[in-house]
Amino acid sequence: MESMIAFDTHAYVKKLRSAGVSEEQAEVQAQAMLELMESRVATKEDFRLLREQMATKEDLRELEARMASKGDLREIGSRIDSIESRMASKEDLKAFVTRAEMYRALLIQTGAILASMFAMLQLM
Repeated sequence: MESMIAFDTHAYVKKLRSAGVSEEQAEVQAQAMLELMESRVATKEDFRLLREQMATKEDLRELEARMASKGDLREIGSRIDSIESRMASKEDLKAFVTRAEMYRALLIQTGAILASMFAMLQLM
């Protein structure tokens, strides 16, 4: 794998050798230093990728244009309040169910009375 970091391992090894470090130790240290730098230092490619992912000023302007204003939010709140005021409460629904049950019972009783009257007419 080619290094993305500009680090001259050969020059580093030469400096270590001139300081009295053995060839083998100098090469191991140079390789370790290169690996450390590659894992910890951001490259131009890293910054390019980051720049691609960042929002631009134009992106932020577009987002701001799509966002609801305070006036829009107040209008939405007013509409919600209006809808809530027109909605039936639990008590309204209970009363409706009670009336529906009452009308159902009346209808059944009326049907029974009509059936009885029809039967009586048949007997006459």
